[in-house]
Amino acid sequence: MTITLLKREEAAAYHRFFRGGLLAYPASFRIDPDDEAAYSLPAENEESFTLVARNACGVWMGVVSFRRDGNNHLRLRHKGVVCRMYVDARYAGCGVGRALLAELVERARCIDGVEQLILTVIAGNERARRLYESVGFLLYGSEPRAVRLADGTYLDEQSMVMILEKRVVSP
Repeated sequence: MTITLLKREEAAAYHRFFRGGLLAYPASFRIDPDDEAAYSLPAENEESFTLVARNACGVWMGVVSFRRDGNNHLRLRHKGVVCRMYVDARYAGCGVGRALLAELVERARCIDGVEQLILTVIAGNERARRLYESVGFLLYGSEPRAVRLADGTYLDEQSMVMILEKRVVSP
């Protein structure tokens, strides 16, 4: 497995891959598949990036994105948001999600001023919540009826945080 930064020219492949996850697991995401078409990838810079995990044949296994919180709000810029995580079901339980998160966390640690990572997970998505907890995220709150599906069903969301300890590099 290799993990690389998503390139701008891979945008169409990204949208197809991620939309496939939205369609397969609609109750696991806050994003509606119809909203995905309007989503434009953020610029590749230290403020935001998307990681792609591929197998040895180049097949996409999973993705995760990072964006700095508080675009124009200085009091929020110490936070980074983990979002748009999806691992293809064929690779679930194979360490893809863990590897994507490990790479994201290491990259976030290197961004000046980012002190914590936050994310939300749909309540009931126990597999995802357990993965996040296993890499160091802590549950700190829940929002009832945070997401409303087209059929009128409501889903609660749980909020999680990871406080980043900066790595000290010895000379």
